[in-house]
Amino acid sequence: MDASLTKDSLTETNGSSGIGNTAHKALGFGVLVAIGSLFFTLVVLELVFRLVAPASKQILSWSDRPKRYYFVHASHDVRDFQYSRHKTASTFRIVVLGDSFSFGDYLQFDDTFPKRLERYLNLNEGVGRVEVINYGVSSYSTVKESKLLRQAMHLEPDLILLQITLNDPEIVPFHPRHPFQGPDGKVHLPKILNYWKSLKFIIERVAYHRLEREYREYFHNLFSEPRTRDYFVKGITAFQHVTAAHFVPLGAVLFPLFDSTFDEKYEFAHEHQQVDTLLAERNIPHLDLLPFYEHIPAERLQVIPHENAHPNEIAHRIASEAIYSWLQDAHLVPEYAFSRAYDSVRIGLKPPALPG
Repeated sequence: MDASLTKDSLTETNGSSGIGNTAHKALGFGVLVAIGSLFFTLVVLELVFRLVAPASKQILSWSDRPKRYYFVHASHDVRDFQYSRHKTASTFRIVVLGDSFSFGDYLQFDDTFPKRLERYLNLNEGVGRVEVINYGVSSYSTVKESKLLRQAMHLEPDLILLQITLNDPEIVPFHPRHPFQGPDGKVHLPKILNYWKSLKFIIERVAYHRLEREYREYFHNLFSEPRTRDYFVKGITAFQHVTAAHFVPLGAVLFPLFDSTFDEKYEFAHEHQQVDTLLAERNIPHLDLLPFYEHIPAERLQVIPHENAHPNEIAHRIASEAIYSWLQDAHLVPEYAFSRAYDSVRIGLKPPALPG
């Protein structure tokens, strides 16, 4: 073997090996720099969160929900007053069937829109009385409410008012699920993440974004999927058949969902149009309440802001006022029931002069 060739070959091999080792060292150094930069960024981010977090802890939690929920002692349930089965000849009786938006979660029973409506319809003296009986049941769909309607007919109603919510087509109540979601619907992360606030913040945001997306897609699909849409139509049809058989007028009121902005960005306007079209095709007098909440911040209308999007007392008052005017315009309630004394402003009123 040629000694010089062997030497040259070894030199060439060692040279290539040196270049390779240099490249590996450079790559390794680059990886270390990247890891170090990432670690430094995470440390800085974590320090920022730890500096900001104590300030947020100074915010005190509060609740304006009642400490006790009162109801009439003689009543059969907590929804309403006790009404006789048979009404008097001078009584006009309305029965409201709906879900939790009628029942009034976290409200005193007389703060619900059926009870406010009843008060407004009985402001005139010396005329017949109007009763508005609340038959709302939480988590009920239109189909379930139609079964309750047959029971309500024993009360001899003069008008059936169906309260519609956009989840009425659901066959099984919706429960969006997430790996970190608890029974209360909130995201509960492992306690170890309390030591890594920045990572906890990111995971929470991703989790809530996913739940919010699923929630909106669910409501959009309720009216687009034939199975659930047909289920809703089935309930509406049952209401029409029962009320027609008893010669009782039927009206409907559609509520919006109170976890969206009430402007051009409202998420479910298309679903409102679908319900409006369905009711119009069936000649059912109806009122869409969405325009009456326009531009009002959603949290001002929620029973527990940012936690429970059921309508609060303000939302129920607005609904009752809108329904009151609609009932008069649609001639669904006798004219004697509507107040002949009203004003557009209530401020600075002086008491009447005392006699002598």
